[in-house]
Amino acid sequence: MDFFDPKYVTEPPRNEALFGLVDDGFLARSTTKDETSWVAVVKNGKGKSVQFVPIDHNIRIIEDGNERSMCDGVLYDIDKSWLAFVEMKEQIGEWMRAARLQLESTIEVFKKSHDAEEFRYRFAYASNRKHPHFQFSQKQVMQEFYNHYKFRLLFQNNIDVK
Repeated sequence: MDFFDPKYVTEPPRNEALFGLVDDGFLARSTTKDETSWVAVVKNGKGKSVQFVPIDHNIRIIEDGNERSMCDGVLYDIDKSWLAFVEMKEQIGEWMRAARLQLESTIEVFKKSHDAEEFRYRFAYASNRKHPHFQFSQKQVMQEFYNHYKFRLLFQNNIDVK
């Protein structure tokens, strides 16, 4: 499974200092328009060339007749030193666990066919527009996630390109 295969829907690389990620039910996308629709905000202060690839509804894994649950998309810089998987939610309640499980599922598939260690910076973002600021700590969950996957898990809407 090659996440970078050009057969998958991709967008042209972006180098804007600020853009958003939107998931309106089908393919997630990046945009500089309509900031009120952004679920996650990408801050690209160095103006790096950043690629967004939608995963959910685009890169499909069928196991035992069922489609595997995957996160919404992946961002990476063109020189492949920085990688960020993103799951976007817009709900109240028990969304953090669901987001984490989708990120885990996607990273497991990714690591089967890619050497994630090639990327110096590896992140997994769980973003929720309805809860941009979280009131409680997820330090233990985040540490366990890192120990197992070697990706830094963040529950936040701001994504900083490294």
